[in-house]
Amino acid sequence: QSAIGQEEVYLIERIDVTSREAMPHLNAIVFIRPTEASIEALIAELRAPKYKKYDLYFSNCLRKVALQRIAEADEHEVVNEVQEYFADYLAINPHLFSFNVVGCIGDRINIWRRDNLDRVHQGLIALLLSLRKRPAIRYQAASELCLQLAQDVQRSMATEAELFQG
Repeated sequence: QSAIGQEEVYLIERIDVTSREAMPHLNAIVFIRPTEASIEALIAELRAPKYKKYDLYFSNCLRKVALQRIAEADEHEVVNEVQEYFADYLAINPHLFSFNVVGCIGDRINIWRRDNLDRVHQGLIALLLSLRKRPAIRYQAASELCLQLAQDVQRSMATEAELFQG
């Protein structure tokens, strides 16, 4: 184990897999999207930690309620660091990105599938924050889909106003 540790070898595992082996001699770096499912998996992990220390990185804005729940679950005081790292999208090249969402529109042409609207909205917020941009939002007036997305993005920009400053 010490020879492997000196070579900077990393083990990558999913946090939602409960059958992982405990390795209390190692530190963990956790990089997750701040979704309800991943927060629940993280809370379960912290209640029965398998590693010595945890550095937590979130790919988007972490809500204060979620942070509070994580802090309450850290009864063993194993969390070393918590940071938001706005990388909730896939950069394909310098001018193109993807959220890896298929089939955004629901059964009717002018209605989003709610989970896809949330995913696109969250991805856009991460993209804007990583690029340090505060855009003026414009959209086609006849598009209900664009209106919904624009309102959600505008609301998030207002809620997280301190992150969008200069």
